[in-house]
Amino acid sequence: MPDSEPENCAQIMNVWINEWKLPLPRIAIFVLSHVGDLEFWNNQRQIDAFKKGLVKALKTTTAWLVTNGLHTGAAKLIGEAIEEDERQTFEHHKSNFNVIGLPCVRNIAYSSEFFGEEIVLSRTAADPSENRYELNEQHSHFVILNSDSPYGAHLQLELMDYLAKNQTRQQKQVDNALKQAQLLQN
Repeated sequence: MPDSEPENCAQIMNVWINEWKLPLPRIAIFVLSHVGDLEFWNNQRQIDAFKKGLVKALKTTTAWLVTNGLHTGAAKLIGEAIEEDERQTFEHHKSNFNVIGLPCVRNIAYSSEFFGEEIVLSRTAADPSENRYELNEQHSHFVILNSDSPYGAHLQLELMDYLAKNQTRQQKQVDNALKQAQLLQN
Protein backbone atom coordinates (compact mmCIF):
# COMPACT_ATOMS: atom_id res chain seq x y z
CA MET A 1 0.00 0.00 0.00
CA PRO A 2 1.61 3.33 -0.97
CA ASP A 3 2.23 5.81 1.83
CA SER A 4 -0.16 8.35 0.38
CA GLU A 5 -3.32 6.27 0.72
CA PRO A 6 -5.71 7.64 3.36
CA GLU A 7 -5.98 4.21 5.01
CA ASN A 8 -2.32 4.46 5.98
CA CYS A 9 -2.86 7.88 7.56
CA ALA A 10 -5.93 6.59 9.38
CA GLN A 11 -3.96 3.61 10.69
CA ILE A 12 -1.17 5.84 11.97
CA MET A 13 -3.61 8.26 13.58
CA ASN A 14 -5.40 5.31 15.19
CA VAL A 15 -2.13 4.18 16.78
CA TRP A 16 -1.31 7.70 17.98
CA ILE A 17 -4.73 8.37 19.51
CA ASN A 18 -6.08 4.98 20.56
CA GLU A 19 -2.96 2.95 21.36
CA TRP A 20 -0.46 5.61 22.47
CA LYS A 21 -3.28 7.66 24.06
CA LEU A 22 -1.90 10.94 22.75
CA PRO A 23 -4.30 13.79 23.44
CA LEU A 24 -5.72 15.42 20.35
CA PRO A 25 -3.47 18.34 19.58
CA ARG A 26 -4.61 21.93 19.64
CA ILE A 27 -1.81 22.50 17.18
CA ALA A 28 0.30 20.14 15.09
CA ILE A 29 3.72 21.33 14.02
CA PHE A 30 5.38 19.46 11.17
CA VAL A 31 9.03 20.30 10.66
CA LEU A 32 10.11 19.02 7.27
CA SER A 33 13.79 19.17 6.37
CA HIS A 34 16.26 17.21 4.37
CA VAL A 35 18.20 14.39 6.01
CA GLY A 36 21.61 15.73 6.93
CA ASP A 37 23.20 18.67 8.63
CA LEU A 38 21.80 22.15 8.28
CA GLU A 39 25.12 23.56 7.13
CA PHE A 40 23.37 26.38 5.30
CA TRP A 41 21.81 27.64 8.56
CA ASN A 42 24.70 29.14 10.46
CA ASN A 43 23.09 32.13 12.18
CA GLN A 44 23.20 31.13 15.85
CA ARG A 45 20.74 33.84 16.89
CA GLN A 46 18.13 32.45 14.47
CA ILE A 47 18.80 28.89 15.64
CA ASP A 48 18.38 29.90 19.28
CA ALA A 49 15.13 31.76 18.48
CA PHE A 50 13.84 28.71 16.57
CA LYS A 51 14.57 26.41 19.52
CA LYS A 52 13.10 28.79 22.09
CA GLY A 53 9.94 29.36 20.03
CA LEU A 54 9.30 25.65 19.53
CA VAL A 55 9.71 24.84 23.21
CA LYS A 56 7.41 27.73 24.13
CA ALA A 57 4.77 26.47 21.68
CA LEU A 58 5.03 22.95 23.11
CA LYS A 59 4.68 24.25 26.68
CA THR A 60 1.70 26.51 26.09
CA THR A 61 -0.69 24.13 24.34
CA THR A 62 -1.41 20.49 23.66
CA ALA A 63 0.71 20.07 20.58
CA TRP A 64 2.25 17.40 18.43
CA LEU A 65 5.61 18.10 16.89
CA VAL A 66 6.43 15.78 13.99
CA THR A 67 9.90 15.46 12.42
CA ASN A 68 11.94 12.84 10.59
CA GLY A 69 13.12 11.67 14.03
CA LEU A 70 16.78 11.41 13.09
CA HIS A 71 19.72 12.78 15.05
CA THR A 72 20.63 15.26 12.34
CA GLY A 73 19.33 18.48 10.83
CA ALA A 74 16.18 20.11 12.18
CA ALA A 75 15.18 17.06 14.25
CA LYS A 76 18.53 17.24 16.04
CA LEU A 77 18.02 20.96 16.74
CA ILE A 78 14.60 20.19 18.19
CA GLY A 79 16.08 17.46 20.38
CA GLU A 80 18.73 19.89 21.60
CA ALA A 81 16.04 22.47 22.40
CA ILE A 82 14.09 19.97 24.51
CA GLU A 83 17.24 18.79 26.27
CA GLU A 84 18.31 22.38 27.02
CA ASP A 85 14.85 23.18 28.38
CA GLU A 86 14.94 20.14 30.67
CA ARG A 87 18.34 21.23 32.03
CA GLN A 88 17.19 24.82 32.56
CA THR A 89 14.00 23.83 34.34
CA PHE A 90 15.79 21.19 36.42
CA GLU A 91 13.56 18.46 35.05
CA HIS A 92 15.68 15.34 35.15
CA HIS A 93 13.05 13.21 33.49
CA LYS A 94 11.79 13.06 29.93
CA SER A 95 9.53 15.97 29.06
CA ASN A 96 5.83 15.50 28.44
CA PHE A 97 6.11 16.92 24.95
CA ASN A 98 4.64 14.83 22.15
CA VAL A 99 7.54 14.82 19.69
CA ILE A 100 6.93 12.20 17.03
CA GLY A 101 9.60 10.93 14.67
CA LEU A 102 8.72 9.53 11.26
CA PRO A 103 12.06 8.20 10.00
CA CYS A 104 12.40 5.96 6.98
CA VAL A 105 13.98 2.63 7.79
CA ARG A 106 16.66 3.18 5.15
CA ASN A 107 17.87 6.33 6.96
CA ILE A 108 18.42 4.63 10.34
CA ALA A 109 21.99 3.53 11.03
CA TYR A 110 21.02 0.24 12.69
CA SER A 111 17.87 -0.54 10.68
CA SER A 112 19.13 -3.98 9.65
CA GLU A 113 18.79 -4.96 13.32
CA PHE A 114 15.01 -4.34 13.23
CA PHE A 115 14.44 -7.66 11.53
CA GLY A 116 14.70 -11.17 12.89
CA GLU A 117 13.41 -13.18 15.80
CA GLU A 118 15.32 -11.28 18.49
CA ILE A 119 15.80 -7.55 18.09
CA VAL A 120 18.80 -6.11 19.93
CA LEU A 121 19.91 -2.66 18.86
CA SER A 122 23.59 -1.83 18.95
CA ARG A 123 25.14 1.60 18.80
CA THR A 124 26.09 1.34 15.14
CA ALA A 125 27.77 4.53 14.06
CA ALA A 126 25.87 6.92 11.86
CA ASP A 127 27.06 7.13 8.26
CA PRO A 128 26.18 10.56 6.83
CA SER A 129 27.68 9.63 3.45
CA GLU A 130 24.92 6.99 3.19
CA ASN A 131 22.21 9.22 4.76
CA ARG A 132 22.05 6.86 7.76
CA TYR A 133 21.72 8.33 11.24
CA GLU A 134 20.76 7.37 14.77
CA LEU A 135 17.29 8.14 16.08
CA ASN A 136 17.06 11.31 18.15
CA GLU A 137 16.42 10.22 21.73
CA GLN A 138 14.48 13.38 22.64
CA HIS A 139 11.52 12.22 20.54
CA SER A 140 8.76 10.64 22.61
CA HIS A 141 7.37 8.36 19.88
CA PHE A 142 8.50 6.87 16.57
CA VAL A 143 6.76 5.36 13.56
CA ILE A 144 9.40 3.69 11.42
CA LEU A 145 8.43 4.03 7.78
CA ASN A 146 9.19 1.43 5.17
CA SER A 147 8.74 4.04 2.51
CA ASP A 148 9.73 4.56 -1.09
CA SER A 149 9.15 8.30 -0.82
CA PRO A 150 12.22 10.41 -0.07
CA TYR A 151 12.77 10.51 3.71
CA GLY A 152 9.09 10.05 4.47
CA ALA A 153 8.32 13.68 3.61
CA HIS A 154 5.47 12.61 1.37
CA LEU A 155 3.78 10.73 4.21
CA GLN A 156 4.36 13.67 6.56
CA LEU A 157 2.54 15.90 4.08
CA GLU A 158 -0.29 13.37 3.79
CA LEU A 159 -0.55 13.21 7.59
CA MET A 160 -0.70 17.00 7.80
CA ASP A 161 -3.53 17.03 5.31
CA TYR A 162 -5.33 14.12 7.00
CA LEU A 163 -5.02 15.69 10.45
CA ALA A 164 -6.28 19.06 9.22
CA LYS A 165 -9.31 17.47 7.56
CA ASN A 166 -10.15 15.17 10.46
CA GLN A 167 -9.17 17.15 13.53
CA THR A 168 -12.46 19.03 13.77
CA ARG A 169 -14.45 15.81 13.38
CA GLN A 170 -12.33 14.00 15.97
CA GLN A 171 -12.55 16.89 18.44
CA LYS A 172 -16.36 16.89 18.10
CA GLN A 173 -16.42 13.14 18.81
CA VAL A 174 -14.30 13.64 21.94
CA ASP A 175 -16.45 16.57 23.07
CA ASN A 176 -19.64 14.52 22.56
CA ALA A 177 -18.18 11.59 24.51
CA LEU A 178 -17.25 13.93 27.37
CA LYS A 179 -20.76 15.45 27.39
CA GLN A 180 -22.32 11.98 27.47
CA ALA A 181 -20.06 10.97 30.36
CA GLN A 182 -21.06 14.10 32.28
CA LEU A 183 -24.75 13.40 31.68
CA LEU A 184 -24.31 9.85 33.00
CA GLN A 185 -22.66 11.18 36.15
CA ASN A 186 -25.53 13.58 36.85
